[in-house]
Amino acid sequence: MIIAALLFISGAALGWRFNAPVILITSIAVFFCSMSMFAMFIGFEPLQILITFAYLIAHQSGYLAGAYFSYKGEPDHKDDVLYQNQIPRPARL
Repeated sequence: MIIAALLFISGAALGWRFNAPVILITSIAVFFCSMSMFAMFIGFEPLQILITFAYLIAHQSGYLAGAYFSYKGEPDHKDDVLYQNQIPRPARL
């Protein structure tokens, strides 16, 4: 339970700052690390697969929560090429 809480907090920190490819890479790392730890120290059992998926759910739900709370409301168009190439319309009288 403590590990799941730490994974949730780390996922929220990643969601606050980074995009989706980062959560994909860290989810793969969490999966392989937890499966290797279970295989080395406890032995491979079907219950460990469920625990690993619970860890992944905690990590990814933390990412979604962090991404949700970091959203500022309006999209940032300064990097959008299509937005920069639009011709400004003259002001109406």
